[in-house]
Amino acid sequence: MTQKVRRLVQVRQLDWQPALFPTSRERQRHLRKIVDQLDELVTKQPHYSIVWTVPNVYLLQVLINYPSYKKKLKQLCSNKNLEITPYFAQLDWHCHSGELLLRNIEQGKNLAKQLDADAQLGWMSDTAAYVS
Repeated sequence: MTQKVRRLVQVRQLDWQPALFPTSRERQRHLRKIVDQLDELVTKQPHYSIVWTVPNVYLLQVLINYPSYKKKLKQLCSNKNLEITPYFAQLDWHCHSGELLLRNIEQGKNLAKQLDADAQLGWMSDTAAYVS
């Protein structure tokens, strides 16, 4: 019996490095380009699974500004080529109440459901530089 092996590629830290704060318009073009590149990658390498560790609010921005991308994102998620986390926004996990953290996950999972994504696994990235 042959087992299918998936290759993982991680997408993370889009714009919160202090020297690289893009405008909203620049970020939108950047996000659209990333989604296009992910789609091209899995077209060439269908066994790849991309892990989107950036907060889901960025995916929402893509859906709001480019509604035609919903089909592309749903296809990537339903085929398990794009794995997204349940986090809607990136929070400093040490500074917020438990309710806020749970609501953040709830919002992230709601968006994931719209994209036919599972969103069972999360990535607890280092947020120290982001919130300081």
